[in-house]
Amino acid sequence: MTAAPCNQSADADQAATGRLRELHRELDLWGIVTGDLAAGTPASVLNLPGTRCEICSPAPGALTLTYQPRERDLRPYEAIWLTLALLDANGPWTPVEALVPDRKLPPTAAVSRVLASRGMTVEPAQDGHGGEATAALLISNPASRSRGRLTISGGRELTWECRFAEPDSPGAGLSPSDTARAIAAALAVAAAEPR
Repeated sequence: MTAAPCNQSADADQAATGRLRELHRELDLWGIVTGDLAAGTPASVLNLPGTRCEICSPAPGALTLTYQPRERDLRPYEAIWLTLALLDANGPWTPVEALVPDRKLPPTAAVSRVLASRGMTVEPAQDGHGGEATAALLISNPASRSRGRLTISGGRELTWECRFAEPDSPGAGLSPSDTARAIAAALAVAAAEPR
């Protein structure tokens, strides 16, 4: 007698759907309203005037958050604070003087300098977004790899990519609760002005 084969793909899809539902509930607790979070389909984060913000699960266990101001570039301080909120669980969640970029530097250099001073790895790259090569920054936190990585493309769009933690290896990603907390922190500082 042979055991029936386990359908790992169906189990992974079911677990991923459960994590997306849990993330949706957690975001709702933070007052963040989104469209339906379904695998492979971007869901808009609602009630963010002047901004396109979407959450998507491109593959089971993976999550992306895309943030793009409408009709303007990301401001350097905005890119810094969003990055730290998403990649550094220790904050800060409010603007402080040490995080205000040097206005004498080009925006990319100013952002890179501040993030590097906070322990982030910042690498220049090219992004093939939209069929054109665009200058990009690839950013990660070597002290907290489970928080994923972030790309700032062309100074206009920020994309955070992370993985959900698996029950058998919690350090390899974020729980839906930690993911919602990071998104809430990022969106709370998105409109902040430097002091």
